[in-house]
Amino acid sequence: MRRWTCLKTISIFLILIMALLLIAIPVLKYRIPFSWDVWFHIRMGESFTHGFVWWDWGSFGPTGRPNLYPPAFHILLALISKIGGWSTQSVARYLPMLLYPLTAFLIYWFSKLLFDRKVGIFSSIMYIFIPVAVDRGVISSPQALAIILMLLSMIFLIKSEEDWRFSVLAGVFGAGVVLSHGLTLIMFSIMLILYGSFTYFLVYKHDKAEQWRMLRNILVVVGLSAILPSYWLYYLFDHGVYSRIPESVAMSIKDYPVKLGVFQLALSFVGAGIAYVNRKRSDIFMMSLYIIAFILTTSLFWVLPSRYIEFLAIPVAILAALGLRHLLSSSKEVIAIGIVGIFLVTMSAPLDYVDSISPLVYENEEQSFLWLRDYAVVDGQIMTGWFFAPISAAISGKIPIKGSYYSGSFRYSERTNDTNDFYHGDMSILDKYDVRVVYVGRKERYDYEEVALLDGRDSFNKLYSCEENAFYSVAVERLN
Repeated sequence: MRRWTCLKTISIFLILIMALLLIAIPVLKYRIPFSWDVWFHIRMGESFTHGFVWWDWGSFGPTGRPNLYPPAFHILLALISKIGGWSTQSVARYLPMLLYPLTAFLIYWFSKLLFDRKVGIFSSIMYIFIPVAVDRGVISSPQALAIILMLLSMIFLIKSEEDWRFSVLAGVFGAGVVLSHGLTLIMFSIMLILYGSFTYFLVYKHDKAEQWRMLRNILVVVGLSAILPSYWLYYLFDHGVYSRIPESVAMSIKDYPVKLGVFQLALSFVGAGIAYVNRKRSDIFMMSLYIIAFILTTSLFWVLPSRYIEFLAIPVAILAALGLRHLLSSSKEVIAIGIVGIFLVTMSAPLDYVDSISPLVYENEEQSFLWLRDYAVVDGQIMTGWFFAPISAAISGKIPIKGSYYSGSFRYSERTNDTNDFYHGDMSILDKYDVRVVYVGRKERYDYEEVALLDGRDSFNKLYSCEENAFYSVAVERLN
């Protein structure tokens, strides 16, 4: 028994090492962090190194805007930066190498509590090789932190059935979800409702005392999740939360095997069948989460449906582990050979992905904005397209008239229309926002054919040019 326990411990350790190495391949290959929105978080993390930030002066110039983005991730970046003495850009670059293995471990712990240790081990290895999990795993993002906090909250909620004091920890981590990421909060709420309902009505349906204890634990979690971040929530709702709700396309059926892994998705149906036959609390809970997360990715919902597949990866991994445990239950030899084959099959897709991925910001673009930071004297705003606004703000420190995310933005649609009008030739926009420098990069050249006309206008002087990147200053004559 001790030998088997030791082997299981070694297995978990090896899985975490694999998760680390998988993420390390792209992270160490490139110096620039992945994704577009990471630059907003880098800049806000830097702002938080000087104290809590209620107003974002680094975008939507010249007025700025209320800082209504959940602050937990920015605080984390700032703390690590202050403690280690690293830049927030360096922290954002390397942080996925910590968050992804930690997520894998929590998937193991969560599924072990729901089922058993073997399912926990299989769930963890299934998860780290799901393509969409890897895709999110290489990005330093509030969602990555929020998923960790969500799993911790659910883990301690389960443990609170043994000791109610664990519900306090569950509530603290639940508050962390509220302060981290809105989309994850939706999934966390669904998980709380499902688990609490099935426990209350199935496990303790004949025990009123246990029902009351479970209800009390849920109320503690919900109460702390609302009370601890209450001041920030008041500030958020007082400013209107969103000026515009982001949208994305619904998932196509053909995309599910690609994003979730053909092997994992197929095994999850086997696991769902096993869960249906058993129909215990954990089985019903996981099947329900599986179905609801799938529904949220469909055309029935228009608010970020494609993002919900990142949460669908969790029940897919756990149900796949149930199916795998069933298929490998005949003998140790079958288990050993099967695990080798499973490892080779499941790792192929994510390895192809990490080998091909690259940052969305190119090094020559970073160098261009560094030039703007170090050598260009700019008193007014900088005009960029939507893509480079947060990148310019984070790297150059110059204030764009736009920025990342809709939350808290003043007249976002008006600024979007004004930006489009300017790049289409309306020069009056310069005066409206006191624009002193205009940027033209690959996105601007792709979105607006008229940007080529800037070279022929007397109103602009070319300050800098490097490959597809160019900065134009507004001529003094125009300013006067």
